[in-house]
Amino acid sequence: MGTYGINMDDGRVFRAAEEKLAQFAAFLGLDDIASGRYSMLFMLKLAFYQWQGVEPEFIVEELKALEELPHLDMRTKPATLFTRPPLKGLWHKHFFSARFVGHNIATHMQGKRLEETVRSVFDPARSPTVTREMVEELAHAVSHGALEERGGLGRLTGEWIVFAQHQGQNYYLTLATHTTEDQQTFDEIVSMAYAEFPFLAAL
Repeated sequence: MGTYGINMDDGRVFRAAEEKLAQFAAFLGLDDIASGRYSMLFMLKLAFYQWQGVEPEFIVEELKALEELPHLDMRTKPATLFTRPPLKGLWHKHFFSARFVGHNIATHMQGKRLEETVRSVFDPARSPTVTREMVEELAHAVSHGALEERGGLGRLTGEWIVFAQHQGQNYYLTLATHTTEDQQTFDEIVSMAYAEFPFLAAL
C-alpha cells in the first residue's frame, strides 16, 4: 500500500498511508454508506480536516443524507450542481462544523441586519436607558439567535463535499474549501480520484 499527500497552504505536505486511511474509513462506517464509491483523495481530505479540528462525524451525516439513509438533520444547504468550468457537471454539498460558527453568524448578520437588530433591541420606546436585559438580548440575537435562525432556514454553510453522479449513484471525490481555487480542486480530482474512477472523467 502507498502513501498519499496533499499540499497545505503553508507549503508543507499532509501525508497519510493508504492502510491508515482504510482503517479510518472502516472506523467511520463508510462502507456501510457508500461502499466502493469514495476515493482515497476524499479520505485523505477527511483525515486532513479532522487534523484541523473538523468533526468527521458531521461529514458522515451529510453522506448519509445524500444516500437517503437515516441521519441527523444538519440544517445545511441542499446539494447543488457546479455550473462553471472546470468543476461543471460535478455536485457539491455543504457540511457544517463548530469551526464554521463565526462565518455563519457573520454571513447571517451582514448588510443592514446587524444595524436593524441593534435598533430593535435598544429601541427608546422600550426603555429610555440601556438595561442589562437589553444587552443580554442583543448578545443572544447576534450569536445563538443568529445561528438558530440560519439553521432554521436550512442555510448553515461550511465547506464542500464534492461528488459525481453516475448511473443513479454518488461517487465522493474530495472535500474543498470556499477559498480553494476551483482549478486546484479539479486538478486534484483528475490526478487522484479519476485514477480510481476513470469512467467519471467523461461526465
